[in-house]
Amino acid sequence: MITLELLQALCPKTKKTVLEGYLEPLNTVAQYYDMYDNMHRAAAFIAQTAHESGGFNFVKGEVDGYAITQTRAFNIARIIGSFS
Repeated sequence: MITLELLQALCPKTKKTVLEGYLEPLNTVAQYYDMYDNMHRAAAFIAQTAHESGGFNFVKGEVDGYAITQTRAFNIARIIGSFS
């Protein structure tokens, strides 16, 4: 299970209130894709999601001048889930 303590250890500069908002979505995605059955997959998912979102601080980005919205963790989970 992904905990607040784990997210705080991974993203020490991110506010606690921000990380709390990600706990339920991250755990929902991890459970949906059976990531708790393979801790390497779970670790890769959390690390990549934290990296791509700047420690869960950025949920919007820009690619080639077009604004995009990151749908929290679902896109990354779909990609990681396909490697199982």
